[in-house]
Amino acid sequence: MFTVNSKFVVIDGWLVDVVERKPVNFRSPEIRLLIPNDDDYEKLLKQDLVDWTELKKDSQSILVGVDSVELFKHIKLSLQEFFLLDDGKVVLKRIRSKSHYKVIKKFAQRCCRLFLPKWGTIYIYPMIQDDRVRPDGVLQFSLDVQPSLEYPLIDINVNNQYIIIEGFLIYLNERRLCKWNDNNLRDWIGLKTWTYLRRLYNPISLDIVYNLNSNYYFVKDDQFFQIMGKRAFVRFSNVVGNDTRDKVPFYVCVRTTTTKATHIAYIVTDVTQISFNDKKDGLKFIVRKRPIMEDVYSDVNISELENQLFIEVKVVENGFSTYIFQLENQLMKFINEEEKTNYRVGMISGEVLDQIRDFPVSKFTMSLIAAGEDRKYIELLQELARRLEKICMEKTLRSLEEIREKFDQKSGMQIGLEMEYYQSTEECKRNLEVIKDDVMLMLVKRLGSRSVHEYGLVREEYISPRFLAADGFLIDLAEEKPINPKDPRLLTLLKDFQRDSIARLSLIDWDDFKKSQGPIPLRARTLFKHCRKLNKIFTQDADFKLNLPPSEVNLTDAQITISYPCIPIFLEDKNVRYLYEDSFIPGSRTATTPSSATFQLNCEWKNRLQNDTELQLQEGVKRMRLLTSYEELRSKYISAFEKLRADDYID
Repeated sequence: MFTVNSKFVVIDGWLVDVVERKPVNFRSPEIRLLIPNDDDYEKLLKQDLVDWTELKKDSQSILVGVDSVELFKHIKLSLQEFFLLDDGKVVLKRIRSKSHYKVIKKFAQRCCRLFLPKWGTIYIYPMIQDDRVRPDGVLQFSLDVQPSLEYPLIDINVNNQYIIIEGFLIYLNERRLCKWNDNNLRDWIGLKTWTYLRRLYNPISLDIVYNLNSNYYFVKDDQFFQIMGKRAFVRFSNVVGNDTRDKVPFYVCVRTTTTKATHIAYIVTDVTQISFNDKKDGLKFIVRKRPIMEDVYSDVNISELENQLFIEVKVVENGFSTYIFQLENQLMKFINEEEKTNYRVGMISGEVLDQIRDFPVSKFTMSLIAAGEDRKYIELLQELARRLEKICMEKTLRSLEEIREKFDQKSGMQIGLEMEYYQSTEECKRNLEVIKDDVMLMLVKRLGSRSVHEYGLVREEYISPRFLAADGFLIDLAEEKPINPKDPRLLTLLKDFQRDSIARLSLIDWDDFKKSQGPIPLRARTLFKHCRKLNKIFTQDADFKLNLPPSEVNLTDAQITISYPCIPIFLEDKNVRYLYEDSFIPGSRTATTPSSATFQLNCEWKNRLQNDTELQLQEGVKRMRLLTSYEELRSKYISAFEKLRADDYID
């Protein structure tokens, strides 16, 4: 360290104001005003000083490591939060929204802010010897979210999502912690669901926190703090009791400044005020167990700190578990076995969770994120899903309105039917969300996996009055069937110039059909217009693909049978291939679901039940429920997708 005067020193090439405890840029225009003495200034010029502009040129990020332990003893450091992006840059947390790159890691760093007139703001931090090989700023105290870890994701009534992390139940829509022993939660999710989830996951950590004498609780998983977002800087202190004979230390967690903080924590505010040494504090802290910097606990005994919490948690957990078990036994008699299941439980990885900005998010969207799809592509498919939902919703609401209007003159039934109308509307919304998750991904997958035979040629040319070339096929108009261009019979049926015309056309080689074992989808309107079709039974799998039916013994639950018109192609080896028209989802335009059939049968309810008002009401309710059933809406959803793809849906 070289002393310039009583105010300025040079430490490892850095000019430092030891009074204000900050680095000073010796190239700034104000330097002569700060050091007016010529002798002092001459001494300064002889020093090998750091050029601040070189710091920015040598780094992709705004966070720059400096290898000088002595320097950071004489300047002020503050704790800042940064994001490490997938392009290698480190940016401040508050400017993350301006970047389009994926966040790899979030971390906090003690650093000092420097301002460069040309380059802007950078931050310097003490670079530890062992960390020189790491990216700038990614030290052992950064938020370390494990992408491979999976967490239970619970959907309640479709649009409300919860996640469980280390026993904490988090309502993702509002990023809010939830107590498990809460009447409102129990009423919201239903007693049956509440009991099932408690036995499966036991998410009672917040309830334990509420009942601790200590005002802190440790959490290991950094994903908790990343989701909750709001964090405070804290430290621990030892509280001396009023009774001097009591020499057992009691630790409390308190908020502090960033320069004195040892940990980060999430603050639980809505708790009963607790008194520590006659000081009232209504806060409790869920503390990240890993400290901001290793080996920084000031005068705190780590083992005593952890042991205090361990003993309390065991006692509270045992007592609370016993209480919940007794409560469940008391409430079991009130469980409605016919209670409708309104929840779905799945798993979500830390990698996917880190890329989701807002909740709730559909299973469909999570699948696209997990597959690594581009954000713009995901947004495009989300817009498609919204449009499909709008089409189905509008169509269903029109039908519900028609039923409701039938009873406008029946004042005694209006109230009951009005309630059913709004319940059916909500049921329709819920089912459409479930249908989107169940079939949308398969629809998109099917869209991108067309058979090579789907794209026939559209050019039409009459070879003779009997033979027409269209869609890549030679069609025998007399026999109403396709004929192989290499069929020997053409030698007698056509003249030489007509056969030459066929040779010049790019017709499909029938030998290519031997490569396909199953039915072949085809876009060939002219072919299907002029050729006889036969109805054949196929199986349809979960991806809506048609296959030749196996024996009934081998038929799986994932397959359904469907009768669909097709054109047989008889090959030379006596094998048969079947061509079916390129309806994107075979049978989607003509298929009738069981509920649809029932719906049609009930269309005469008005004539049959005119004299019985109660039966009319029951029939109206039944029709509303059929319209909003999963099967009926699924059929409409797929049909709407088919119409949109064919560009024949008028919005």
